[in-house]
Amino acid sequence: MIIKDILIVGGGIAGAFLQRELSRYQKLSIVWVDNRHLFASSILAAGITNPIMGKRANLTQNALTLIQKRKEWQNKDPLFAKYFVEKNAFRPFKSIDEANQWSTKSLDVPVTIHYTNPEPKYIKAPIGGIEIHHAGFMQVNAFLQEAKQEGNCWHEKVEYSDLLIEKHQIIWRKHDIAFKYIVFCEGSQVVCNPYLCDLPVIPTKGEILEIEVNEPICTSFMYSTGIYIVPKTTQKYFVGATYVPNSTDRTPTEQGKKELIQKLDAFLQVPYRVTGHWAGIRPATSDRIPVIGRHPQHAQVYFFNGLGSKGVFYAPYLAECLAQNILQQVPIPNGLSWRKSLKPKQNVE
Repeated sequence: MIIKDILIVGGGIAGAFLQRELSRYQKLSIVWVDNRHLFASSILAAGITNPIMGKRANLTQNALTLIQKRKEWQNKDPLFAKYFVEKNAFRPFKSIDEANQWSTKSLDVPVTIHYTNPEPKYIKAPIGGIEIHHAGFMQVNAFLQEAKQEGNCWHEKVEYSDLLIEKHQIIWRKHDIAFKYIVFCEGSQVVCNPYLCDLPVIPTKGEILEIEVNEPICTSFMYSTGIYIVPKTTQKYFVGATYVPNSTDRTPTEQGKKELIQKLDAFLQVPYRVTGHWAGIRPATSDRIPVIGRHPQHAQVYFFNGLGSKGVFYAPYLAECLAQNILQQVPIPNGLSWRKSLKPKQNVE
């Protein structure tokens, strides 16, 4: 039987960042498997890092730490630096009251400054808005494809029934390999995992559009205005996303398309053409905070999930936290570990 250290299951953002972090420990033997999950959110992700979230424009929890870790990854990981684009975001005010309130609120949100309409030729923002610093986006698909090549990722499905989880090892019977640890980075597919289906992960459908315009509309900023507008090329842009909790329907809908177009038309004032429309399933949580750590009953089983729509923002920091927890028993930061009691599972080997 072959002996290895770690099996990583999941070829999305979580799995990729964890594999790259663990690979820095040169003596580790790692097998990384893309579980062939179609319609995973990573396939469609715009890869946005935005420290401001929600209708109330609140600062994301641990935002300054996340920003610092992202910058560290740009310095230490050439592949991440290759595909990550730093670009401030512009968020328009919805009303005069919101604009008036912001001067006080901005004292508590150090990553923003008040701004007038930065691109009056392209967008509608008659009362201005805020410029969000330390934002950006990653070209997720290109990054994942190259990361899988570098990480020798196996492209096959891991059947749960083929895993024998013992007290001190996990055996993948199909390949006759024993591992010290297994880390599931499966996104919304975790609801099918007999060991982890009680994680507080909510499958959440999101639809996005691709639009084409005749001139570059995001030369200085990307936009956050109830939807995001992020460059794909100089003339093509991602527009998203809808948010439908507890939905695993992977079919793009006319309703979702209409919702995005209505929000886009209220903001963009140049002609455009819709050239693509897709849907994916995000692994969200009710409090919008990811979950990482060790299974409460199986000491060799770990998980990395719940990234929602902020995968690229959270992943650099969380990959480091989880790697340190697995290898050095460094505690998981407060609020990120399992937040729900596990129900015992029957007839699981």
